[in-house]
Amino acid sequence: MLCTIKRRHALYGASDSHTETVLQVVRRDFDSFVQLHLDDDVLAIAEDLMTRHRLRGADCIHLASALYLRSAQQISVTFIASNLELLAAAQAEGFATLDPSTEPALPTGE
Repeated sequence: MLCTIKRRHALYGASDSHTETVLQVVRRDFDSFVQLHLDDDVLAIAEDLMTRHRLRGADCIHLASALYLRSAQQISVTFIASNLELLAAAQAEGFATLDPSTEPALPTGE
């Protein structure tokens, strides 16, 4: 995630100080993120996704994790990615999606 932020900021010419501010916010908030372990349940969902969508392996795991989280926690999940194929698969699976490369900048916590 940190690499994605740095890469995107470099691509769009964000200042080093702005990038560092965003990275500090993400690092601070990371402990509140839901973290899933790659277990047999998530892998089974990923394998099922391979038959329904033409995704790369890591993308199947990303989407499988979101499906598992949504089901296990019975919560609404917004799926965030910049890969159009992955976003289309997420939408087909019933997720609201956000593409940070085309959507407005995410808040920095300032």
